[in-house]
Amino acid sequence: MSEKFDVELKINKNNGEIVLYGSENEIIGSSECVYDIFRKAARQLYDRSKAKLVLSYVQWYRKPSGNLVEYPDHLNCIIETAYRDREKEVKFSDAEGITYTLNLHEMVEYQSDNKSAKTSVTRIDKRQNDSNQSKFHMFICFSTLIKIRGVE
Repeated sequence: MSEKFDVELKINKNNGEIVLYGSENEIIGSSECVYDIFRKAARQLYDRSKAKLVLSYVQWYRKPSGNLVEYPDHLNCIIETAYRDREKEVKFSDAEGITYTLNLHEMVEYQSDNKSAKTSVTRIDKRQNDSNQSKFHMFICFSTLIKIRGVE
C-alpha cells in the first residue's frame, strides 16, 4: 500500500487499531486498499469457519491403493459444496500445480490431463450413526477499529 500512497500504516494488535498517517487526500485514497484487506480477511475467516462446520458432519476421502486418505479441510468444504449443489465435477490443484478433476457422478479423481489413472473417492456422512444430531451454529465476529488521522 505504501508503494501506491504516501501513507504510513501502524497496526496495534493489543487494541485492534489500525492507524493511517499522511495527508487527508492520501489517507482517503488509500482507505479503499485498507477496506479490501478487511474484506479479504473476513472472507478467509468465513471460509475457515465454514470448512470446520462442514468437517463436523462430512469427510471426503480418496482411496489410492484402497487406503482412505482425507482431503484437506478447505478442499473437503469445496467438494461438499459442489456435491450439495449437484455439480458434476470439481477441479483443484496441488502444491506442485498439478490440476485434478473429481467427478462427483462417477466418484473418481484423476489428473485433468490423464483420465486413465483414476482413483476412487468416497463421502462419509458423520451424522448417519449419530442419534443425537445437534444443531450447528456458526458465529463470525470480525470487528476492527479504524482511526484516520491527518498530518498535524
